[in-house]
Amino acid sequence: MKILAHTLQLLYPADTGSQIRSSQTFKHLSRLHDVTLVTFRRPEDTAEQVEQTRAACSRLILIDKKETPKFYLELAANMLSRYPYILKKYYDPRMVRKIRELVEEDDFDIFVCECLQPSLNVLSLPFRPKVLSQHNVESIIRKRHY
Repeated sequence: MKILAHTLQLLYPADTGSQIRSSQTFKHLSRLHDVTLVTFRRPEDTAEQVEQTRAACSRLILIDKKETPKFYLELAANMLSRYPYILKKYYDPRMVRKIRELVEEDDFDIFVCECLQPSLNVLSLPFRPKVLSQHNVESIIRKRHY
Protein backbone atom coordinates (compact mmCIF):
# COMPACT_ATOMS: atom_id res chain seq x y z
CA MET A 1 0.00 0.00 0.00
CA LYS A 2 1.17 3.54 -0.74
CA ILE A 3 0.58 5.89 2.17
CA LEU A 4 0.94 9.67 2.12
CA ALA A 5 1.18 11.16 5.61
CA HIS A 6 1.39 14.68 7.02
CA THR A 7 2.68 15.39 10.50
CA LEU A 8 3.14 18.53 12.52
CA GLN A 9 6.84 17.98 13.11
CA LEU A 10 9.65 15.48 12.77
CA LEU A 11 9.05 12.14 14.48
CA TYR A 12 12.20 12.52 16.58
CA PRO A 13 13.11 13.16 19.25
CA ALA A 14 10.27 10.90 20.35
CA ASP A 15 9.84 12.64 23.68
CA THR A 16 6.15 13.55 23.55
CA GLY A 17 3.16 11.24 23.44
CA SER A 18 2.28 12.13 19.85
CA GLN A 19 5.86 11.73 18.62
CA ILE A 20 6.24 8.38 20.37
CA ARG A 21 3.00 7.14 18.85
CA SER A 22 3.72 8.54 15.37
CA SER A 23 7.34 7.37 15.22
CA GLN A 24 6.36 3.83 16.18
CA THR A 25 3.37 3.80 13.83
CA PHE A 26 5.37 4.91 10.80
CA LYS A 27 8.38 2.78 11.65
CA HIS A 28 6.18 -0.32 11.63
CA LEU A 29 4.05 0.73 8.64
CA SER A 30 7.13 1.39 6.51
CA ARG A 31 8.29 -2.20 6.97
CA LEU A 32 5.35 -3.40 4.88
CA HIS A 33 4.21 -0.31 2.99
CA ASP A 34 5.57 2.62 1.01
CA VAL A 35 5.20 5.60 3.37
CA THR A 36 5.81 9.15 2.16
CA LEU A 37 5.94 11.58 5.06
CA VAL A 38 5.51 15.33 4.56
CA THR A 39 6.29 17.48 7.58
CA PHE A 40 7.61 20.79 8.81
CA ARG A 41 11.26 21.31 9.68
CA ARG A 42 11.71 23.81 12.48
CA PRO A 43 14.90 25.89 12.87
CA GLU A 44 15.90 23.96 16.01
CA ASP A 45 15.62 20.53 14.34
CA THR A 46 18.96 18.79 13.98
CA ALA A 47 20.37 16.74 11.11
CA GLU A 48 20.26 13.69 13.40
CA GLN A 49 16.52 14.17 14.03
CA VAL A 50 15.94 14.47 10.29
CA GLU A 51 17.86 11.24 9.64
CA GLN A 52 16.01 9.37 12.40
CA THR A 53 12.70 10.47 10.87
CA ARG A 54 13.91 9.53 7.38
CA ALA A 55 14.69 6.02 8.66
CA ALA A 56 11.08 5.62 9.89
CA CYS A 57 9.54 6.10 6.44
CA SER A 58 10.19 5.35 2.79
CA ARG A 59 10.43 8.98 1.71
CA LEU A 60 10.66 12.20 3.72
CA ILE A 61 9.73 15.63 2.39
CA LEU A 62 10.44 18.69 4.53
CA ILE A 63 8.95 22.18 4.40
CA ASP A 64 10.77 24.76 6.49
CA LYS A 65 8.49 26.13 9.20
CA LYS A 66 8.62 29.89 9.35
CA GLU A 67 8.63 30.83 13.01
CA THR A 68 7.46 34.31 13.75
CA PRO A 69 7.82 36.37 16.92
CA LYS A 70 4.54 38.16 16.16
CA PHE A 71 2.41 35.74 18.17
CA TYR A 72 0.04 38.34 19.62
CA LEU A 73 -0.47 40.03 16.25
CA GLU A 74 -1.26 36.65 14.69
CA LEU A 75 -3.64 35.86 17.52
CA ALA A 76 -5.46 39.17 17.14
CA ALA A 77 -5.67 38.80 13.35
CA ASN A 78 -7.06 35.33 13.79
CA MET A 79 -10.09 36.74 15.63
CA LEU A 80 -11.58 37.33 12.16
CA SER A 81 -10.86 33.81 10.94
CA ARG A 82 -13.41 31.05 10.79
CA TYR A 83 -10.70 28.63 11.99
CA PRO A 84 -9.16 28.31 15.45
CA TYR A 85 -5.70 29.80 15.89
CA ILE A 86 -4.08 26.38 16.42
CA LEU A 87 -5.16 25.38 12.88
CA LYS A 88 -4.16 28.68 11.27
CA LYS A 89 -0.78 28.60 13.00
CA TYR A 90 0.20 25.46 11.09
CA TYR A 91 -1.47 26.33 7.80
CA ASP A 92 1.16 26.90 5.13
CA PRO A 93 0.36 27.44 1.42
CA ARG A 94 3.73 25.88 0.51
CA MET A 95 2.71 22.72 2.35
CA VAL A 96 -0.66 22.68 0.59
CA ARG A 97 1.06 23.02 -2.82
CA LYS A 98 3.57 20.26 -2.03
CA ILE A 99 0.89 17.83 -0.86
CA ARG A 100 -1.20 18.58 -3.98
CA GLU A 101 1.86 17.96 -6.18
CA LEU A 102 2.50 14.63 -4.48
CA VAL A 103 -1.11 13.51 -4.92
CA GLU A 104 -1.02 14.49 -8.61
CA GLU A 105 2.37 12.80 -9.20
CA ASP A 106 1.76 9.52 -7.44
CA ASP A 107 -0.98 6.95 -6.91
CA PHE A 108 -1.44 6.88 -3.14
CA ASP A 109 -3.94 4.52 -1.54
CA ILE A 110 -4.59 6.55 1.60
CA PHE A 111 -3.77 9.90 3.16
CA VAL A 112 -3.08 10.12 6.91
CA CYS A 113 -2.98 13.42 8.78
CA GLU A 114 -1.41 13.00 12.21
CA CYS A 115 -2.99 15.43 14.66
CA LEU A 116 -5.57 18.13 14.18
CA GLN A 117 -3.15 21.08 14.04
CA PRO A 118 -1.86 20.58 10.46
CA SER A 119 -5.21 19.37 9.11
CA LEU A 120 -6.09 22.70 7.47
CA ASN A 121 -3.31 21.95 4.97
CA VAL A 122 -5.31 19.00 3.63
CA LEU A 123 -8.90 20.09 4.18
CA SER A 124 -9.47 21.07 0.54
CA LEU A 125 -7.58 18.09 -0.86
CA PRO A 126 -9.96 16.11 -3.09
CA PHE A 127 -8.07 12.89 -2.37
CA ARG A 128 -10.01 10.04 -0.70
CA PRO A 129 -9.72 8.29 1.68
CA LYS A 130 -8.26 10.74 4.18
CA VAL A 131 -7.74 9.72 7.79
CA LEU A 132 -7.29 12.09 10.72
CA SER A 133 -5.35 10.39 13.48
CA GLN A 134 -5.98 12.35 16.66
CA HIS A 135 -3.81 11.20 19.54
CA ASN A 136 -5.70 12.80 22.38
CA VAL A 137 -9.25 13.70 23.17
CA GLU A 138 -8.47 17.08 24.70
CA SER A 139 -11.84 17.47 26.40
CA ILE A 140 -11.30 14.22 28.33
CA ILE A 141 -7.82 15.34 29.39
CA ARG A 142 -9.27 18.62 30.69
CA LYS A 143 -12.07 16.76 32.49
CA ARG A 144 -9.55 14.45 34.18
CA HIS A 145 -7.47 17.43 35.32
CA TYR A 146 -10.57 19.09 36.67
